[in-house]
Amino acid sequence: MLVTNALRARGISFHGWPKDYLSLGHTVSAEEAQPGDIVYYASNGMGGSHVAIYIGDGRAIHGGWEGGTTAEFGTELPYASSPLYIRVDR
Repeated sequence: MLVTNALRARGISFHGWPKDYLSLGHTVSAEEAQPGDIVYYASNGMGGSHVAIYIGDGRAIHGGWEGGTTAEFGTELPYASSPLYIRVDR
């Protein structure tokens, strides 16, 4: 819901499975990523996919983490897939 609520704050009504967020825009490289881009993981290291909000300097806000908390972590997560950065086009 963290990403859904962030999008809603920008006037975008969208909610879906993490992979569905790829349809909102185009991918950019880690070097091109800007605060507000969505970070997508095909595997969050616990078997499921995951999305977060990039805040810059290799950091992201992750919602629903480890029992439902919201936390700031780096974009490279242990055991997770490599992150994809999504620039929302809407």
